[in-house]
Amino acid sequence: MAEQPRVDDHRQMHRRSGALTAALMMLGSSYCDMLFGVVRGIVVMNLLGPTGRGIMRLVAMAHKYLTHAHLGILHGVSKELPQALGRKDFEKADEIESVGATYVTLSGIVGGAGMLLFGCLSNYGPSTKAALMAGGGILVTLQSYAFYRTVIRAWGLFPVLAGASVVNTVSEFVLILLGARYFHIMGAMLGWLLADIISILYFRFASRLVVPVCFDWRVAVRLALTGLPIALIIFSETLLRTIDGIIVVAHYSAYRFGLYSVAMQMATYLTSIPSAAGFVIMPRIIESYAANGDLARVRRQIMVPTIASATLMPALAGCAFIMLPPAIRTVVPKFEGCIFAAQVLSLASVFLSLPVAANGLLIAINRELLVVMNNALGAGVIYFAAGWQARHGGSLRDVAVATSAGYLLSGLLSVVQVLGRYHASKWELVWQVAMSYIPFGWGLLALRLSGWLTHSPSDPLGSDWCRALIRLVLFMVMMVPVLLYGNSRTGLFGELRRAARKFARRNGNNSPAK
Repeated sequence: MAEQPRVDDHRQMHRRSGALTAALMMLGSSYCDMLFGVVRGIVVMNLLGPTGRGIMRLVAMAHKYLTHAHLGILHGVSKELPQALGRKDFEKADEIESVGATYVTLSGIVGGAGMLLFGCLSNYGPSTKAALMAGGGILVTLQSYAFYRTVIRAWGLFPVLAGASVVNTVSEFVLILLGARYFHIMGAMLGWLLADIISILYFRFASRLVVPVCFDWRVAVRLALTGLPIALIIFSETLLRTIDGIIVVAHYSAYRFGLYSVAMQMATYLTSIPSAAGFVIMPRIIESYAANGDLARVRRQIMVPTIASATLMPALAGCAFIMLPPAIRTVVPKFEGCIFAAQVLSLASVFLSLPVAANGLLIAINRELLVVMNNALGAGVIYFAAGWQARHGGSLRDVAVATSAGYLLSGLLSVVQVLGRYHASKWELVWQVAMSYIPFGWGLLALRLSGWLTHSPSDPLGSDWCRALIRLVLFMVMMVPVLLYGNSRTGLFGELRRAARKFARRNGNNSPAK
């Protein structure tokens, strides 16, 4: 059992963390992480080229699946630990931390050893084998890092979390780039491993968290059962988002996967905005529904984010579609072959953003298996459609189009299942669902028209910056009716103005006297 002074230290640090200060710290660290990540990705792509990039992304994709080796125990900790702390049951909290740390770390070691062994025995080239072997060590650090984040978030030590995020971002930026610059792919992988070790050491000393080993299998089983629904949802989302990458790895070269990984990354960047909104929205949906069990009381919390995504995301995705050709040709010219696939998956990000609030309600009403099923069905469409394209010599753009169909099905199922609970009439339901997807069709038409007006036979990709900027202006003008419609349904622009004024007043009140 952990010593009581550790709990006292946590309690004192928690009191020093104001809510507003913590939120600002986390927001700042998130933007820092995104900025450094984009710059690091660009430099690494130029240093390693598509093949090296493909090898690194292969290892990262393997991590996405192997980090589920804890079988839900980590998610059980994330749910049970705050409950124990809320009851001030510190003995129970110590038990959860100790058992969770033991089994999560053990799962990381087992998964890492398996990855290392697979790298040794595989028939891949030496660079890929070495990267997979290094990836085994990285997997162990990723599991430890995830456990620290979960526990420290439960204690409310947001300054430590924000600091760890900055340490991890900066150390990865420096060490991965130095490794790639001087030792190519192996140097980049070892730099990644060393950066994660530094981040864990920071967590250890900044939080003063010491967790003893405890092999209580009964507690481990309880934590796994508690976290299983969350684990299934996250695993199904991972499958939906990466099954196309697995197909490209299986049927194409590392070079082609390196190109396609840029397209996958674009979809991730664009969906980070609705995902961040979902991080805030989901607890409120669960809290509101749990208060009275009345679906009508959470209707606005479902409809507003859905309509906002339906109207704002097509505009954002269209901007990315237009600016990708000149950006890729200028910044990472070796990756010109990914332009078409990246454009397609940028547009497909709209389908991933629409069900964020709907999935939140399904989770709130204990229909997690519906979310899992919807994601699994979408992944199945991608597996068969993209797999067929790959087996018949389809291009990366063809694979991306097939992937978009899977995203569309998964999101559509969630939206229909939730909106159907608010509209008894079949025609009302059809109309509401249609109005969620018509803005996307309008965006496609605006892209088509703006492309036709700015087309040049000498520049079919639209890589000229001047022409791309003109097309961007035309596209946004055409999207004005969609944005106005979204504002009329949600009042989003007014909310943003009020939030900006409130933020300005708060900063004015907090500024030092002159």
